[in-house]
Amino acid sequence: MATPTAYLIMDIETVADGRLVQRVRYPDEPQLTPEQAVAKYRAQLLETSNGKSDFVPHTFQVPISVAIAKVAPDLSLTEVKTLDRPRYRPHVITRTFWRGWEKLGQPTLVTFNGRFFDLPVMEMAAYRY
Repeated sequence: MATPTAYLIMDIETVADGRLVQRVRYPDEPQLTPEQAVAKYRAQLLETSNGKSDFVPHTFQVPISVAIAKVAPDLSLTEVKTLDRPRYRPHVITRTFWRGWEKLGQPTLVTFNGRFFDLPVMEMAAYRY
């Protein structure tokens, strides 16, 4: 019998979706490439934050890597893996994460800043894909 998973520790890495930034932020500038749209948006973010941050909000981010660690009820580590390695496809990462969490019985998620970034990104990705 497999050891139950009580906690799922997770961390994600993301990139800005340039096509989405271009379509939402600059719909009247179809000549902008996705890369140019992200660069323009980052410059605007820097300007509006007085040089403090050019971080593109989570609503424009897609997951490119999700690392998880499964932890048993006795707090022993049972598995560590990176989802969809080595291909790192956002739609597969998203599906694998949410289906895995359900299959494991919805264990408690453990993150650093997950409530305000990681989980909203993963939720938005679930709606998208």
